[in-house]
Amino acid sequence: MSAPRDDIEPVPIESLPLKDPSVLVDPAVQEFYAYWQGLCGDDPIPSADSFELVDVAHLAPEMIMVDHEKPGLNFRFRLVGADIVDRLSIDPTGDLIADFPDTEFWATARELCRRVVLERQPYCRAPQSTSYPDRSFIIVEVITLPLLNEFGDVSRVISLIHFTN
Repeated sequence: MSAPRDDIEPVPIESLPLKDPSVLVDPAVQEFYAYWQGLCGDDPIPSADSFELVDVAHLAPEMIMVDHEKPGLNFRFRLVGADIVDRLSIDPTGDLIADFPDTEFWATARELCRRVVLERQPYCRAPQSTSYPDRSFIIVEVITLPLLNEFGDVSRVISLIHFTN
């Protein structure tokens, strides 16, 4: 098991805080965000207990669910959808993000989780071309959302990574 990773330097990421939901382009990303918003009720962030995977099961192949483990800013993959596993050629479910090589991809994933936890707000990445190993360029749109535990801390981060060939 890795030591807590509070010492990690922030890295630039392409995702930005979501201020205006009208920037969300893909219907699946819009649906995922609308579901999350519906869970909020009168609160700015919904509880992790209110999130039911069965309610958005058709989106699960493109979902990632990460648990924020304390102390520190450790993040463990709780769920990684089949489409993402296929594109990464690895299933990181159960692993800590910090245990992966310090490549741009994993550093960006860690930084995005860190920002969502510390800033307590959704992040989105506008659709853009992305290259995956042994694959042609595809368009990827990402939304990353916080969920709270019973103490009001961000305990889980959920993302929908929608791929369009």
